[in-house]
Amino acid sequence: MADLGHYEFGELHKPIAFPGLDALISNFDTLTIDYWLAYWIAAFDYIYARRDSVILVSYEDICRDGERGLRNVLKKLGIDNGGVLQSAAQILRAPSQLRYTDFEINPDLGKRAEVLYESLLSH
Repeated sequence: MADLGHYEFGELHKPIAFPGLDALISNFDTLTIDYWLAYWIAAFDYIYARRDSVILVSYEDICRDGERGLRNVLKKLGIDNGGVLQSAAQILRAPSQLRYTDFEINPDLGKRAEVLYESLLSH
């Protein structure tokens, strides 16, 4: 993975220096779910702070109603669908339901992640 420049995870993990990341991950080992949840929070806090400069797309929403979801994305981007919208929407499938009960997470991190996720979706 080093040859490809991928350091996102695994033994070669080098975290992206998001603002506030050090404080978030300081108490967690990279082998714990809490570390990765804290890392997710830092990454999406960064994105949320720039929400007026990015287009946020909910994967789950697009998969639930592919044609409408893709139409909304294309509209935001100012792109004509060129007649491929229906065929593209047909390949989308609803995501499987995650079971959060499989993991014990830090409750403060969990709540912070939920609030951030809802904020991202409402933008």
